[in-house]
Amino acid sequence: MRFCVRSTVAGLVSFVISRLLAFPVHGLWMVLTSVLVIHVSIDGSVQAAIPYLAGTVIGAIYAAIITVFVPPTTLLAQAVALVLAIAPLSFAAAFHRSFQVAPFSGVMVIIASGQLNEAPIASALYRSLEVALGGAIAVIVSLLVFPQRANTSMQDSITPIQLSPHDKRGAT
Repeated sequence: MRFCVRSTVAGLVSFVISRLLAFPVHGLWMVLTSVLVIHVSIDGSVQAAIPYLAGTVIGAIYAAIITVFVPPTTLLAQAVALVLAIAPLSFAAAFHRSFQVAPFSGVMVIIASGQLNEAPIASALYRSLEVALGGAIAVIVSLLVFPQRANTSMQDSITPIQLSPHDKRGAT
């Protein structure tokens, strides 16, 4: 129940802040990030937020650079830009956890920027900023709303084994 409340608070806070800051797409990336990276424990939220942010920034900036050299103005140019972004980002993701979201971010910058009539560089910057804020909100909510450390949640989930008086296991 605590996790449910924390996730809901993180999503709602992200939504309100994104609307106040008037982000494109109504702060979609901020809300999604805060809900995706919040975990049962504070430590889990921090450990999820950092690689998610790193992968987002790397993928978004890399894709924006690709679009400088291959502007996605036609269907063929979009396809070429996607190949040039997805292949190396996916290769990197296979070797490092922080890159796992990078191909997704690259695709979003190349395709969504055209759909939203945004310059790919602006799209990359907005996406990176929203993800950073969403991750920060998730961590702050983890600290303030029913805070729980990882070792506490592990202790709560482990119940001691009770042996019956007739059970010979563990007897010396």
